[in-house]
Amino acid sequence: MFNHNFPKPVSHRSGEVGDNDPKRHNRNTRRDLHDPIQELIRAVDRTFPNLFLVGAMKSGTTTLHHTIGKHPEIFMTPCKEPTYFLGVPTPGHEWFEDHQYDSEGRWYLALFEEARHNSAIKYAGESSTDYTKRPVFEGCARRIREFNPEARILYIMRDPVERSISHYWHNHRTHGESRSMIETVQSDAHLIDFSDYAMQLKPYFETFPREQIHVLSLESFRDDRNGSLRTIFEWLGVDAGFQVTGLGRLNKTQYQMRPGMAWLACAMETPRWRRTTQWFPRKLHSAIHRLAFRPKPRDQSSQLETIQYLRPILLEKTRALTELIGRGFPEWKTLHSS
Repeated sequence: MFNHNFPKPVSHRSGEVGDNDPKRHNRNTRRDLHDPIQELIRAVDRTFPNLFLVGAMKSGTTTLHHTIGKHPEIFMTPCKEPTYFLGVPTPGHEWFEDHQYDSEGRWYLALFEEARHNSAIKYAGESSTDYTKRPVFEGCARRIREFNPEARILYIMRDPVERSISHYWHNHRTHGESRSMIETVQSDAHLIDFSDYAMQLKPYFETFPREQIHVLSLESFRDDRNGSLRTIFEWLGVDAGFQVTGLGRLNKTQYQMRPGMAWLACAMETPRWRRTTQWFPRKLHSAIHRLAFRPKPRDQSSQLETIQYLRPILLEKTRALTELIGRGFPEWKTLHSS
């Protein structure tokens, strides 16, 4: 069974009693010497991971994950979405199939083994957008803090109207959504809930000190990637002067599955596929993508109707976001245009 009692990292602060201190282990406490979780704590430095890119879905997390991972002091897992801190096994999820969510979490710690052997690494991180998918998954912020109270939380958002529309196309492409866009957003609450950034962020602001949380917009990242990265690096306390090279463009084209290619489209969404194909040449990646998908003709009338439906709902939710973090988002043009 999946263990909900996530162990805390070993403390290195002067004057604190760490988990390796024998005073913390006796027969009168829950931390028994034969507890396999405690044996794991004693065997491995639990400081890593200490960086979590928690969302939002369809907001550039993949690009940001791989981009910050190019910094010599930051390690990001080769594949996204381990989703360990959901607190429950997710049937059908690739990590569940591969690792059976062993209660000790050894498979999860193994993702960061390379970072532990590199003294230059200050942050080892992972990206799981499911950590900000309330109300589907609750308690992720608390579990992360129980594991590592000094963890840094990174969250990237985009225009919430555009995010909801992109979410629709994602479901259309990979989950066989056949309803019209307007029908879907009116009946599937997730498309709006996951764009309610205040609701998603609130548990993190209630759980972590504000200085351990950094939020940015996809639009600001797209307009000034070097500046956005410099701000992130300064926040983390790593070399802010490091220049990330090879920054490609962010793809905004929408696609639909080709007939008979649902099996390939679904396979391409799994961590196992990303692990297997991460070293493929770019041309091979493109060829496989063309085999599975074709550009989706835009239904402009349906999209306009959807925007008009979403705008007042998400404007109200964005006002709550502004109150939470103390800044507005004028760069969200679709949300604010009339």
